[in-house]
Amino acid sequence: MIRKISANLAIGAGLFLLPFVIQFNGIGVVVSTANGWIILPLVLIFAGLIWLLLKISRQLSFELLAAPFTGRMVLGAILIAVLLTTIALGLDYLWPSSHSNNQYLSQQFLSPDHLHFWITVVTVNLTSPVLEEVVFRGLILQFIQKISHSAVAGLVIAAVFFAYSHNGDPLDPVYLIDGLGLGYLFLRTQNIGATIICHQVMNLLATLQLFM
Repeated sequence: MIRKISANLAIGAGLFLLPFVIQFNGIGVVVSTANGWIILPLVLIFAGLIWLLLKISRQLSFELLAAPFTGRMVLGAILIAVLLTTIALGLDYLWPSSHSNNQYLSQQFLSPDHLHFWITVVTVNLTSPVLEEVVFRGLILQFIQKISHSAVAGLVIAAVFFAYSHNGDPLDPVYLIDGLGLGYLFLRTQNIGATIICHQVMNLLATLQLFM
């Protein structure tokens, strides 16, 4: 029993460090100047992180694609993305809050450096959602669900940590609701592809708002 508890604590600590590890994917966004040479390292970093996360999921016997991917999942993912984005806009209107990460990204999107702009677009709207969904829904949610025997516990704890990793506030209403919505979608579909598409659409809608 003690050995099992110790093993779960070690695994849990490792999983909860992963959100900080995948921040390396955003290195192209934070560099002061972007040159063509940075593309290959960014691709290698993303590929390496994906390899690491998939290896961990296999070692822990977590299913990322337990159900077949369908067109209905895609439609549902898009609709949930629109719903979550609408809720986020409403919350920001009713309770304005400072999201420092969003403010920084806004500056990068408006950068006159075209290469820097496209690196930011790809990182925010394509690669980051993939990594975050595998970590938060594919690994953390399933781990908490497994050790607690409760899908609700997995859903809530993963959402709280998702909010904390984005804004430093585990109870930030926008990110907390986003995390709950994405977690619900994963539990409902049993397919990480659906949550990745939902997350990508959400980020894309948020990006488009910057130019409106």
